[in-house]
Amino acid sequence: MNRLFGIARRRPGYVDLITPFSYGVTGYRLKWSPNFDGTFATFLTTTNIGYLDPLINPNVVDAQPMGGAASNGSKNVRIVFNPTNTTYGTALSGSFTTAASASVTTASSQVGIVYPGSVVTFAAQAGVNYTVAAVASGTITLTTAYTGTTGATTATMLIPDTKAFWLQFAQVTGGSETLVGAPTLVLPDGANHGQGIVTIHGTAPSATTSAGSLQIDLPRMMQNFQIHSEDSANYLYVSTEQNGAEQQLQPAAFPQYQTLWGVQSSLWVRGATSSGTGAAVAFSATFTLGFPR
Repeated sequence: MNRLFGIARRRPGYVDLITPFSYGVTGYRLKWSPNFDGTFATFLTTTNIGYLDPLINPNVVDAQPMGGAASNGSKNVRIVFNPTNTTYGTALSGSFTTAASASVTTASSQVGIVYPGSVVTFAAQAGVNYTVAAVASGTITLTTAYTGTTGATTATMLIPDTKAFWLQFAQVTGGSETLVGAPTLVLPDGANHGQGIVTIHGTAPSATTSAGSLQIDLPRMMQNFQIHSEDSANYLYVSTEQNGAEQQLQPAAFPQYQTLWGVQSSLWVRGATSSGTGAAVAFSATFTLGFPR
């Protein structure tokens, strides 16, 4: 699938997203998740003429977001939002029991929903954000001790502004999603300076052929790829183009890292057993920003 959007500018508290105007598309829906294999939650729905977050000073935007339906005849639609806007947070299921410690008991398991590094806020202490250090089936551990009113409360996971998150973009026609893009990595502003290493970690879906691979879009052209399968029995398959040639990575029992040469902007991943039956496979990958060419 071709990319549905690009990010023209990323600054603290500022994401400037651009998508080509498509006739017949009445709006757009943005979803986010802390990881590419997580559940994507809708946080913003806008019309086809663009959107400017009310928390963003319009004086810092060089031109007001507007699309092809506008009088200027632009062929692009701009959606500018502030990740720290608390209205974009995702309400977490179940109750949370807090105490004067870093350990919080969860009525519903948050494994695969909340990750280390996720930012959460509790209704009993509105406006105070906490960073998650670890997640287990019945608890989450914070990096600092909870200091608010203790007892049962609800929690919201916020879009992180100083850490990476994943964005999914959907075209909407008549209120229904007609085209949903691939998970796309959004890096914090600090990662766009220098040659820092980017690491992703998650699970490739179970699929018997490349047609069932998960497409993962990266922020831009990236290079120096090192990919490692973390499954002890099954195989990881990686491609750099849709339905393209795949590279097979053996189970983690064999110390093997796959190097991808050149610059790449997307990966396609899937997992399978030695007999070819589909199997979900955990993996990790590191890479760096590609040099301008």
